[in-house]
Amino acid sequence: MNPINNNELVFSTLGIWRKIYIGIIWLITLIFSLGTCVWLFIPEVMGQELGFPISYLIGFMCFNLIYSFWIHTAIVKRKAKQLLALAVIQIIPFMNPISALIFFSIYRISKKEVAL
Repeated sequence: MNPINNNELVFSTLGIWRKIYIGIIWLITLIFSLGTCVWLFIPEVMGQELGFPISYLIGFMCFNLIYSFWIHTAIVKRKAKQLLALAVIQIIPFMNPISALIFFSIYRISKKEVAL
């Protein structure tokens, strides 16, 4: 493994698996964003009422965008404490152990890279 200084902590120096993971995160965010836009601007396409206030949908979309940006920044900048926090968040409120293991793995790799 080549040593990486703090000036080289960019997306292009990530490994392929972390790039794929970030791509999947943004793809899911894009799908949710497009669904939100369709439901907001062309509701007749969905064929049914939303069932809850539009502000909930907009709030969920804003949360999703902010959360995806946080994940992206933590992985790209190799912020070990934030990656560990994301791993814990996956376990406690989200009950998602697979994603927690992925974040913990990314945490370990990032910690090694920063230490070099």
